[in-house]
Amino acid sequence: MKQTMRSRAAGWVSTAVIAGLFFSFQISAQHNPAIAQAGHGEGHGAPATHHELGGAVQVHTVHMAGRSRTLTHHILMEFLLAAQGVDTADKLEDLRRVHAECEAILRGLRHGDEGLALSGTTNPEILDDIDLVELHWARFADKLLDSVDSGAVTAEQVADIDRLSGPLLSSMDAMVSAFEYFAYGGRTFSVLSQTVGVAQKQSSLTHKMARQVLLIAYGHEVERNQIRLAESFETFGRVLTGLVSGDPELRVLPAPTPALKEQYAVVERLWADFRPIIESTLKTGQPDGVALGGIAHRSMRLAAELDQAVELYHNL
Repeated sequence: MKQTMRSRAAGWVSTAVIAGLFFSFQISAQHNPAIAQAGHGEGHGAPATHHELGGAVQVHTVHMAGRSRTLTHHILMEFLLAAQGVDTADKLEDLRRVHAECEAILRGLRHGDEGLALSGTTNPEILDDIDLVELHWARFADKLLDSVDSGAVTAEQVADIDRLSGPLLSSMDAMVSAFEYFAYGGRTFSVLSQTVGVAQKQSSLTHKMARQVLLIAYGHEVERNQIRLAESFETFGRVLTGLVSGDPELRVLPAPTPALKEQYAVVERLWADFRPIIESTLKTGQPDGVALGGIAHRSMRLAAELDQAVELYHNL
């Protein structure tokens, strides 16, 4: 986003729901790139047109872009469960179906797909992001289908999938942010947009923690994954507290509406159920007291409720 930005007070946030409650200000992406990265649309130029595709179509397109990322998280967890002998044959067969669905969405985001109600895009910046996703997806999918076709998962394949998933998910994050930015006509870097950006990362962080637990349980690079899990755990907890009560250092607003307060109460209950799995894995190297399949189930429920909170922000 090419514009001159400066850190300054900009008055009270003026949406009808939260008017008079919070102080908004412009954040300098040039002077604080970490904050700019957390907001929507980092790296994208001025939007071509507001509501380029029309409101309902845009919302659906953003949802489907996000679904491709969610399906990739799903693939990773099912793959790691299959690697540890949890319903291996069924999970590998299901991965073939999920792979096909994700691939169809990626094609539809670019070219359109009547069956998926996707109109495609000609926006060059979004197409650049799709190009990168497709590059990483092709490499990832080749390794995935090798396992699916063989009916088994080897330690080498686990290492390959783990290595390839990071760049793929990062490129998907950028693609989803691009669709959101152009769908909503661009955003200023305000406290509210910073809060939404931080809230969005919590869902991916939930999936990441579950994946790290399963990698540790499998025995793949245990020390490295324990360090990363500890970092993810600390970040998630601090950000969740900030989203509920506010955090000036993170520039995160407290939950601004009764609906969001209620939603985060649901999230906190699910987090209280998921947190002991992380703690036991960090302490003992194993997710004590829960079946491996339960890890995926609990993380998916938590991520779904976090996504619902983000939708509530978009409706402000």
